[in-house]
Amino acid sequence: MQIDTNIPIPTGRRKRPSKYAWAEPMKVGHSVAFDNIKEANKVYVALRNKFGDKRKWMLQTQEDNSIRIWRKL
Repeated sequence: MQIDTNIPIPTGRRKRPSKYAWAEPMKVGHSVAFDNIKEANKVYVALRNKFGDKRKWMLQTQEDNSIRIWRKL
């Protein structure tokens, strides 16, 4: 163990950055694709919880077996 000096004490808590910050600039009609249904469902539920009634989302499997989430409202 090493004892250090002159290290400033943090002033309060840092807010953790959002995992889904990439969804903030999405406009109606924009979409994002996933290869894994579990990951797509996880993101879909998180987006619905994060934005509540302010935004609506749609998840659908495509013909090429990719999963896509669209912003509807």
